[in-house]
Order: sequence, then C-alpha cells, then structure tokens
Amino acid sequence: MQSTARRLLDGVPRIWLELVNGIDRRWLVIWIMIYSSFIFLDLVFPQYVLFSSVLKYAGIFLCVVYTYDRYRKDTRLVLAMLMTFLADTILMVIGAKLIGVYVFCFAQMFHTLRLSRIPNVALRVYFAILFLVFVSGTLWGIPSLYVICFVYACTLITNLLLSWRWYKTDASNIRAACCFFGFILFLCCDINVGLSYLSFTGGIHSAIAPISSFLVFIFYYPSQILLSNSSNMVKPVKLPR
Repeated sequence: MQSTARRLLDGVPRIWLELVNGIDRRWLVIWIMIYSSFIFLDLVFPQYVLFSSVLKYAGIFLCVVYTYDRYRKDTRLVLAMLMTFLADTILMVIGAKLIGVYVFCFAQMFHTLRLSRIPNVALRVYFAILFLVFVSGTLWGIPSLYVICFVYACTLITNLLLSWRWYKTDASNIRAACCFFGFILFLCCDINVGLSYLSFTGGIHSAIAPISSFLVFIFYYPSQILLSNSSNMVKPVKLPR
C-alpha cells in the first residue's frame, strides 16, 4: 500500500507540468490572474471584500464556460460544473444556505454519475434518499441544514473514493489526476467552510473564523479548475514515458 501511494505521488510534479503544457495559455493566464488577485485583496485589502467576491464568482463562472467550450460532449461534467455555479450563486448572491447546499448535493451527484457511469435514473433514487433523510432528520429534531450537509458530505466522500479508484488504476492519465486532486482540494475547502460556520455560531473558538474563511477559496477555486479538466469521456492525456 505504501509503495503504491509513493508511486502515485512521485508522478505528481510531472502531471502538473504536462497539464500546464496542454492548457491554452490564455486560460492559464486568466486563472492565475483571478487566483492571485483575490488572494492579494483578501490579504492586503480585506475591506474590499465585494471586489474579491466578484472575482471569485467570476472565476467559478469561467470554469463553467471553459468546461462547456472544451468538453461540451461530457454532459454530466458540464452539468456538475453548472450546478456548482448555481449553488455558489444561491449562497453568495442570495444567501440561502439550505437551498445552496441542496443544489450542491446534485452538483456532486452529477460527478458521481460520470465517475461511476451509472444510469441517470440514479438521480431519482438520490432525490428520494435526500427527501427521506431530510424528513427523518426533521422528525428527529435535527436542524435541516445539518441533515443536508450530512448527505452532501457523504456524496463528496463517495466522489473522492471514485476519483481515487480512477487515479490508482490509471495514474499516468492527467485527467484522472485532475479529478482526484480536485476532490481533495474540494474536501479541504468544505472542511474550512464547516470550521468557519462553527466558529461563527459559537461551536468552536471564534479566532478560527478568519483563517478558515480565507482558506475556503484558496482550496475551492483550484479544485474547480482541476475538475473542469477531469473529463473521462475524451481521449486520455497520458504522461510521456
């Protein structure tokens, strides 16, 4: 197990080098500019939170545009990215946490569908499970947001395991690497979302809030860039031997 993990990790630097070489330079410049700009604003000019939020929002939208432009035949990936953007819109613009996380559940489910290649009818099953868990949680007096977050977390972890299986069986495939490391960053982002929420609500020390809030998009934006390059319906991009 240890030797397998080491073998997979040894190829990581080459994977990123080949990924960068295979991406249109214009997109690469755009991603770097957006990422560095909102990090600079958050660190140096935290009072300009509106400008930083607009950059972050635009960055996620451009990930959808990029995915559709490059992998439009991969409908499930395009829908996953689109639902992610919709969930961000609900959370960042409207501020409806429960609905936003609910939409995020379906964004993750579209990733599950494409990674597992199960039929679309699974969406109906997922919706039914989501509804039953929601009702059960409500009857047991568990806050609705916690119930939806639990389902979301289970779906995210499922995708992480599916992407790990893909990467483990095809470690030279750059798309598989993008998928696996994209979901690792996604998980890191959501851990910080949870910590930030708990610190604001008094669940943990309030000093954690600014750190976790800052780290959310440090992990989230690159995760979306990687996932937008993780289509499994195009010809695999292999590392040169």
